[in-house]
Formats: sequence, structure tokens, C-alpha cells
Amino acid sequence: MSLNLPENILNDFIDETREILVAVDRELLELEQDLNDTEQINKVFRLIHTLKGSASFLGFDRIVDLMHDFENTLNLARNQKASITPDDIKSLFKRLDTTRDILDDIRSKKLSAGVNFIAEEPKVAKKASAIPDDKKPVKTVAEPKIGEDPSILYEVSKREPVATADQTTRVKLSRLDTLSQLVGELTLRRNQLLTITSKTSVKRKEDLLSLQLNETVTQINRVTTELQDAIMETRMMPLQSVFARFPPLVREIAEKYGKKVRLETEGEQAEVEKIAIEPLSESLTHIISNAIHHGIETPEERTLAGKNEKGTIKIKAWCDGNSIVVTASDDGKGMDTNLIVQKAIAVGNITLEESHRMTEEQILNLVFSPGFSTLDTAGLGAGRGVGMDVVKSSVTRLNGSIKIDTVHGRGTTIELRLPLTLSIIQALIVEVGVSSFVLPASIILETVRIDTHSLQSVDGNELITYRNTPLPVVRLSELFDIPSTPGKWEYVTIVNIAEKTFGIVVDRLKGQEDIAFKPVNDFLAGCGATGATSLGDGSVAFIIDLGEITEALYLFEGLETNTYKKPVKTDDAISYKVLLAEGSKPFRKAMVEAFRKAGYETTEANSGRATLKAIMESKKPFDLIMLDCDLPGIGGIALAEHLKSHAKFKSIPVVALTPPSKQVDTDYGFRIGIEDFLPKLEAENLSIIARRYIIKNVQISH
Repeated sequence: MSLNLPENILNDFIDETREILVAVDRELLELEQDLNDTEQINKVFRLIHTLKGSASFLGFDRIVDLMHDFENTLNLARNQKASITPDDIKSLFKRLDTTRDILDDIRSKKLSAGVNFIAEEPKVAKKASAIPDDKKPVKTVAEPKIGEDPSILYEVSKREPVATADQTTRVKLSRLDTLSQLVGELTLRRNQLLTITSKTSVKRKEDLLSLQLNETVTQINRVTTELQDAIMETRMMPLQSVFARFPPLVREIAEKYGKKVRLETEGEQAEVEKIAIEPLSESLTHIISNAIHHGIETPEERTLAGKNEKGTIKIKAWCDGNSIVVTASDDGKGMDTNLIVQKAIAVGNITLEESHRMTEEQILNLVFSPGFSTLDTAGLGAGRGVGMDVVKSSVTRLNGSIKIDTVHGRGTTIELRLPLTLSIIQALIVEVGVSSFVLPASIILETVRIDTHSLQSVDGNELITYRNTPLPVVRLSELFDIPSTPGKWEYVTIVNIAEKTFGIVVDRLKGQEDIAFKPVNDFLAGCGATGATSLGDGSVAFIIDLGEITEALYLFEGLETNTYKKPVKTDDAISYKVLLAEGSKPFRKAMVEAFRKAGYETTEANSGRATLKAIMESKKPFDLIMLDCDLPGIGGIALAEHLKSHAKFKSIPVVALTPPSKQVDTDYGFRIGIEDFLPKLEAENLSIIARRYIIKNVQISH
């Protein structure tokens, strides 16, 4: 580094300053409630004075100047020479934001913040270098005066040890990541050792060496588990770091839309694994932004409704078993289900007839539909359409769930539930044929053994009756194209994820293990697995992408609630030929099933290469091509551009399917000739929407 300040001192200053800024944010919000609260003014002053002192010692003049102005404003109020005004509060908050920007600049070394890191030494360094080298050290031991007992002086000068909080040290996150990876490998070797010794102990029960080996392995198992727990604790972070980001956000958005909003937080000390911090923060940012923008009324509207002119948003977190629960509540308008239905019908998510059979919960869940956020949500009661598909996708990827509770005119609560740990998880190992798969134990409700005739079939879809409730089931053998080798019995694992319950049919249950989660790379995206792990017997098992399966099972929701009407075959549809190019196998299979039931002649492809092959080999031209934007290989957009550049295929309408959590350059897509971009909705809805593009193209060609 080219700075004279050691990196650890610089980092400590930045981290400690950020902590002080969080505290000042909180105290300023309290002061805003009573601008004449002298005690509160003094609290803020002490924090600012501490921050100013640290910045001055290290020579960060820009921060010192900001805090000096801050102190002057507070001092006028402390000395009763002036009163704090709402404009003063806004100005003070802006100074805090500016200080945060300076800290970012210091961290990135883009600006000096008053210290020229390259050419100018910090003041503290200058002061230190000004001491002459030839000066002798000064004696600091005082001689006792005549007649005084030195022991008495010693007793007077003794200090009681200062009580301190838990001693802490700062550790780079990369080191924690390395430790976590190593303990993951150790867990794997432990599992392998347990597997080996369990086999040898059966053969050599009376062997003393075998008994000693078993005892040693038992101790290794215990120590490994304790080490695993200890490492996991180091990766846990309090939600305070997340909650601290919200006061400036609330203040900024409320001011932008002319709202008055009070933020309350509870449970900041609840902890979650580090890798979940950013997704959780982004999700809550979406929710809070929407609550202020559309949920909380203006002061005038709240007064007319008999409410306090200042709205309240409360973020609360707590641990519930092996889960962390975070709720975001507001006392605004609540959600208007009638408006949600109108919007959903307008975008084609549902029909009017289907809406009449929907429960309130199902209507509320429509705001999570991809594409719902592309609507003009200004008229939507609580405005939860903006980005909520992204929120759901983010939470589901973490094996979490999200649900909504609302009272029209009273407010809305959105609950996020995530597993406490993500890198090492307790899992159930299942087998299909000779392949092993992993199911997180946290989402398993029960496993049941059935004979092959216990499942029911409705419209070609299998169901299981679980506690007097029909549930859809999915066979892993069909999802992964693996030959099934069941014995007399099959096993159904009942799981619950994203507020949906369904069964997964497997051949055998292999047992439970603590596994180290390793995500798959982008090349394997859409393969039906979120990660992989090595098992105790040395084999590799894929961690099933339950979110992807859940999305595919939306097709079957009507079987449980009779909500959705199956598409009716029509003579018009029978002659139409559709190519469905989709990388996600569960979703592709659901689309193929829905399109075929609607009467279309359907061809499927799982990659760019397979799509081109299907187009070239088809004897009859396709009437419509639906392309996944994330199609493995060439990619959906690039493939569409290739097709539209050839006269032979240019007239075929192409519709691109967009993933919920990815930004797509639609302007470019329209320029190259893509007819439309559709979110990955329920498969049946796509089969209905597709018809209008086919009819439109037929009319143009004639």
C-alpha cells in the first residue's frame, strides 16, 4: 500500500465509524419525534464528538469539518440559543450520508477525504515524526516524598481492571470462507470414515482393534460436529448490519413521495449465515420501498382515514427452530384483492372465470408472478407488485418461503422464512435407480412408504392422499430421465417449500447426513439441481432444485383447489405446431404437457443446438417458437437473432421467456424481431397466451 496508515488501522476506523453512524441515525430518528429533548440532543452530540475525535487523530479533515458543523448545530440547541428544526434534522442526515460516501471513497482509495494517501502523511504520522531522535526517554516513576509510605502511593495509583465486553478481533471473510470449506471437507471425510467402520464392525465384532477403531471414530465424529458448529457460528452475522441500512432508505423514499414514515426495528441481534445477508437485505429493500411508495398513505390521506399522519413500518426478526423469520409490516392501505385480480387478468395470468374460484391467499400470491411487476402498479393498493417476483426468487433460492397477510385499509405484513444455516445442511439422501439425490431436512414434513398402486391419477397427473388431502407428486426418475428400479415399495417424501406442499417419489431412502453444499456452475444451470455433494460412501449426490420443481408444479395447483380450468382442445389449435425451447427440464415438461392438452403439436428442445436441429429437421414449419432467454448453449436472444437473419425462418413468430431474477435487454430483442417477452408464468397460461401470436401471424401471412 502507498499509505502511511497501516491497513488494519484504516479498516478499524472505517468499521467503527460506520457503527457510530448507525447509532447516530437511530438517535436522530428519536430526536425527530421531540426536537426539544435535551437528553436526546446530548446523546447525539456525544456520538458525534467521539467520531470527530477519531477522524481528527487520523487526519481525516473532511470528516472533521462535517462533524464540527454537526456539533455547532447541536451546541446552539444545548445552550438554548436556538431550537432544532425539521430542516436541521434533514441537514444532519445529509451530513451522515456524505460521511458514508467519504468512507466508501477511503475504502476504495478513490479520494483522500482530507488525507493525500500518496503524497501527504496523516497528521498523526507527522506529529510522531516531529519528535527528535536524540531525546532521552523521560522517567515516569515518581520518587516518594519524605515521610510518605511508598506502598500507600502504589495503592492510590492502582486502577481496577476495566470491565470489557467479549473480546473480539477482525478476521477477513475470505479466511472464514476457507475455514468453512475445510470443515466441509472434514465433514465429508468423517462421513466416509463412519461408512467404512460401520461395514467393518459388522464383520469383526469381536476384534479388539475394530472396537478401538469404532471408539476413535466416535470421538472424531463428536469433535468434527463440534468444530462444524463452531465454524458455523463464526459465519453467523447479526441482522443489525442489515437493519442499519434502512433508516436512510426510509428517510429518502418518504421524502421523495411526500410521506411521513417512522421505522421501527426489533430483533437486530438475531443471526443468519453470511451468504444470506445480501439476498435478505435486497429483498427487504424491495419490500420497504414498495410499502412507502404505494402502501403508506400521504399525511392528508391518513388524517382523513382517522390515522396518525405518520405511517409506521416495522421490521422484526426472530429465530424459530432451525429457521430465521423476518417480517416487514406497515399500517398503510393494505392490499386490494379486486385490483390485484384486475391486473392479473390484464396481463393474462388468470381468466375472469378462474378468479371467481380463487381463495384470498391465491389472489395475494399473484403479486409474485413474474411479469406482474411490469404493470403500472400506481393503482395497486399496497403496491407490492414492484420487484416481488425477484424477492420470491431470491428467497426460494435460499430454500426459504414467503407469505403475505393483509387487511384492506389497515396494512400488510410480509413474512420471510429462511434456514439458519446454508453451507452445511442436514439432509435426507434418497435414491432413484443407481443415482443419489439430496433433500434438505428443513423442508421435509414426512416420508411415507407406499406400494405402486397407492397413487391416484387425475388427467394423467399423479396424486397422493396425505392426511385426507390430495397432493400432487413428482417422480425424480421422470425429472432426470433416470431408469427407476423400485422394489415392492416406493417412498414418497412430503415436502413444503414456498408455501406449497407436494410429494417426491423415490425408489429408496438411503439415510441422513450432514452435507457440505457446493453450488453448481452456470454451465449446469437449469439441470434441476442447485448443488452437489460427496457422500460418505464416496458417491456424488445432486441437491435437488426444489424451487424449480415447485414452479413446474404450479400447473397442478388446480388439482388441489379446483382453481384453474384445464384448457379445452379446439379444432383451431390442433393444426398449430409449436417449438418449446427451455433449459429447465421441470418447467419444459410442464409446458409440453399444457400445450399438448391445449391441442398443439409440440416439439421440445433443451439447448440452442437442439433447437436449431429441430427447426432444420422439421418437415412442417413451426407456427410459433418459444425460447428461453437462458437457453443453454447459444442462448435464446442470440438464437432468435440467428433465426431472424434467415429469410426461411424470419416469418416464424418468436416469443422469449424471461427468468424472474434476470434483467433482459428487451429493446434489443424487439429490434432483431422478437415478437414479445413473456415471464415464465404457469405453463397453462403460456399455452393460452401463445394462441394470439399464432393467430396474428396467420392473419398477416394471409
